[in-house]
Amino acid sequence: MRKKLLFRLTVLLFIFSTVEAQTISYSADGANYKDIKDSEIKNKTISIPKANGMTIKINGPDAYNLKIDDVAAIENKPHASKEKSGTALWTIVSGSFTTDGNYTAGTAMTDDNNVKMKVVFKSTGFYTITSDVVNGIQFFTTGFVEKAGQRDVILKSLGTPIDAGNFTFKIGTSVNIGPIPFDGSKQTVSTITNITTPASKGMYVQGITLDESNTIKVSITSTAPGIYDINTKVVNGVFFRGTGKIAASGTSEVLLKGYGTPVSEGTGKFTLGANGGTTAEHSIPFADSPNDSYTYEIPNEAKKVELSDPVGGDTYTIELTGDPDVGDQHKIALANTSYLNYVQENYGATNKTFKVTPYGLLINSKLNGKDYLYGGANYVHIFLDEMGSPIMTTIPQGIPEMQYVVHVIYNVENLGKKVSYGINVTGGTFTGGGRVENGKTNEGELNGGADPVLAEYSILIKTADSNIDFEIRRFENGAITTRLNYTITMTKSFTTSISVGLLNTKLKNPTYSLVNDPANDALKVAKETEGNNRGFGTVLATLYTSPITIIKYYLDKKKISQGKLTDINNPVADFQLHSKDYLYMRPVWERIYPTVGVGLNDKIFQNLFFGLNWEFARGGSIFVGGHYGKVNVFNAPDGFEFQKTNLTSDQYNLYQNVDWRTDWAFGASVDFSILSNLFK
Repeated sequence: MRKKLLFRLTVLLFIFSTVEAQTISYSADGANYKDIKDSEIKNKTISIPKANGMTIKINGPDAYNLKIDDVAAIENKPHASKEKSGTALWTIVSGSFTTDGNYTAGTAMTDDNNVKMKVVFKSTGFYTITSDVVNGIQFFTTGFVEKAGQRDVILKSLGTPIDAGNFTFKIGTSVNIGPIPFDGSKQTVSTITNITTPASKGMYVQGITLDESNTIKVSITSTAPGIYDINTKVVNGVFFRGTGKIAASGTSEVLLKGYGTPVSEGTGKFTLGANGGTTAEHSIPFADSPNDSYTYEIPNEAKKVELSDPVGGDTYTIELTGDPDVGDQHKIALANTSYLNYVQENYGATNKTFKVTPYGLLINSKLNGKDYLYGGANYVHIFLDEMGSPIMTTIPQGIPEMQYVVHVIYNVENLGKKVSYGINVTGGTFTGGGRVENGKTNEGELNGGADPVLAEYSILIKTADSNIDFEIRRFENGAITTRLNYTITMTKSFTTSISVGLLNTKLKNPTYSLVNDPANDALKVAKETEGNNRGFGTVLATLYTSPITIIKYYLDKKKISQGKLTDINNPVADFQLHSKDYLYMRPVWERIYPTVGVGLNDKIFQNLFFGLNWEFARGGSIFVGGHYGKVNVFNAPDGFEFQKTNLTSDQYNLYQNVDWRTDWAFGASVDFSILSNLFK
């Protein structure tokens, strides 16, 4: 018996040791990774064949220190990734729901009360699906989907039914569940008149589903005994709900439980709403989850790679042996001039077709006398050869609202195998899909061989406001042989800014007094003390829509349609009509923007400013405009003269008033948020 038990334990130990994730993996093509056993490489040196485009992955939450050929590779930053991230897109199959359990007014829901339905997931990621709250009941489910497609999901129920009858629940704006029949008798509902001192407990981490420890405790004031209901909407994949019965009116403490799965790090702002209409605000910080791996791109010329654990101190050393077998990857190596020749023959002479900008390569809207769909100032073009190397420009820094067209130039045949390419967008928030455009072919030149036939595969990646990750796939006879991954890193784009200004205004605020007439002490006259130019501290809001840029946009539009993009200095892209990006600042004479503001010296909204801000430097602007504010006025009849015309106290009080007036103002403003970003 003991021998059998020992044998089983040995087998289990062997299984667990073989399935345990290893620290180091490597890939010759950037896609298919092979583990290196820790026992073979930890604090040791191992040799593996050299390959062009090799990547090495650290399977763990910490990035390692990298040395290449005994030199610290500080500039070689790893690409961090998580196994689970993002938000899944989904739709519910209409009419696919079924309900389980009995629903009785006054009886709290249990695990037996649920709704089953079919959901089509269009992408991977976290999801939290909830219904609205009807008759004191709400249905929800949460989780992570690893593969797109249709699956069955079960929505749990929360709450205590209030009344009998048939009730329909809604998910989103178009999907109805029900009607679901409720029996029993109507319950008394307690009206909540106040919610105070919300206090949350528990850990809130991206990707970790909430449990019983995630709560918000609040103090409530109720008008009478009965059922209470306090809930929030879904924020960052999470919501809170508290229901139950209050035994007596007055103040009591109740607990809201958390449900769902946080999608990202940051601060979530929740509005706690109760029956009775009262609300309270509460913020919860969400922490980022650890990364699951870090990938390093290894230069083709590297001979030795050393990775050291900054926490544990272990070292992993890899010697790269032999010459990289380019034939295993692409079988042929084309001279770089072949790709350039292809581009020039299909798109035209470089100096007449392409325009280089700080944010990427633009192409004329007319090519060889014909309209080009992706030409003009709104499309940035990325050309790559079949080895994945950029042609003409590198991968650009991204700008939100720009559109990116990726072109791959390749040889259509390789040692008898038919070659094709595909591009898969793996990350990015988009406002649209992609369109595919197949290019023409022409003869290029081989580096020591027969002339190949080149072709082009291109795809339009539509507008994104987050980093765009895309993968280029090479196929030979329909089978994937190579995967190359790229990222267009997005910069921040701004549509408005809030700044603090110091303005000088010509709108004077005189003062008036009733004094004795110098010629007769028995009579009174009014005296005016003129005000001077005043200084105002202001808060200004600037809209980044430059009238000069708009004028230039419409003046240049005709030239662009005629194929004269390369003749235009600083062409205006659509995103620049209503926003700015520091990757490509407009010329200084165009950085004039409409601005409004309020003065801080007197009562708020009694001094309003409107005009134009000229941004002469990052974070600094000159303001010129109008001041519309309340000032003292003296509305005396015609012919009245200060310190000459006699008047009574009643007349003085009648003539003196406060009214709105307008005059010029100018000054400077500073955008503190932009200045702080410059030093990050």
